[in-house]
Amino acid sequence: MLDRMDKVDRPQLERERIDPQFSASRKAGRIALEIKGYSRELGGRPLFAGAELYISYGERVGLFGANGSGKTTLFRDIVKDAAWDHPVLRLGPQVRLGYYAQEHETLNSEFTVMEQMLEQRGLTRDRAFQLLLRFLFRWEELDQRVGTLSGGQKSRLQLARLMAAQVNFLLLDEPTNHLDVFSCERVEEALEAFEGTVLVISHDRYFLDRIVGRIVEVDQLTLRDHPGNFSEYWRRRTAMARWIRTVCF
Repeated sequence: MLDRMDKVDRPQLERERIDPQFSASRKAGRIALEIKGYSRELGGRPLFAGAELYISYGERVGLFGANGSGKTTLFRDIVKDAAWDHPVLRLGPQVRLGYYAQEHETLNSEFTVMEQMLEQRGLTRDRAFQLLLRFLFRWEELDQRVGTLSGGQKSRLQLARLMAAQVNFLLLDEPTNHLDVFSCERVEEALEAFEGTVLVISHDRYFLDRIVGRIVEVDQLTLRDHPGNFSEYWRRRTAMARWIRTVCF
């Protein structure tokens, strides 16, 4: 029996991994994003009332809050409206935004994978193919319609597009949701090396601890600033909740 066991193939522990690298297109000025008096409703329900936030260029900020609190709505409004001369959502004059959407709405379901990549201005087919290889797309998948892709494939395609865009401000809405542990690690490594600004929505505590140095909480229709990583913010929040229960009860 031992002789037969010796001939059993060992499990393959190594696997292919994505290879992201986000290069800031250029260094911007001091301001990355300034939000002043932001108020928003959705379906008649108020989400924000006079919210304010300032992010300097190069900062890594985590946006945290309960589901349905308005985080994704804020991101979509920044992508749609933010500009240097906008009175509420002011973007730095040299900032180039790159957006990773949780619901993949940045992708066109009718396009093929290659067509989606070639939407990026100035991207050649050869360069697009090289980038897609780094995100584990096979040759036969390049003509596959985006609408038929799995959640993980759509995530990898969005990341490949961000890498091609060479932006200096990454707006990321749950970027690790559909990725395996190995891919999450590579995304974290790439973000650590990124020299631009990051604003990210995530419920992954380890990811936030590794990437961000500041937490902004969506709370009671406003944005509350908390310096430090997610664990530091959560310890303070938990301690405050215990104190309130002690005082009130």
